Amino acid sequence: MKTVNMNEVKKGTKFTHKDGRTGELLDSKKGNIRLVKIQSFFSPDDYDHGSIYIKDISSVIIDGEYCKVVQSPVQKKRSNMVSAFGF
Repeated sequence: MKTVNMNEVKKGTKFTHKDGRTGELLDSKKGNIRLVKIQSFFSPDDYDHGSIYIKDISSVIIDGEYCKVVQSPVQKKRSNMVSAFGF
């Protein structure tokens, strides 16, 4: 499986959340939080819009191929800090 840096992932890219739900990125910002459209917990046919931490994205689909997401060292440090607070 290929790897891709999260900062290189663009708006409109489909992704898989760590809990198995699928979604689409709605922005191309850099950092630890991305705006997404993701499958609803209660109705898989509906979608919710909101922000998620990039540490919760397990893979993205680029050119029809699943790619594992890697974080930059700064993003990794911030993700560890967020996890330490229980999020």
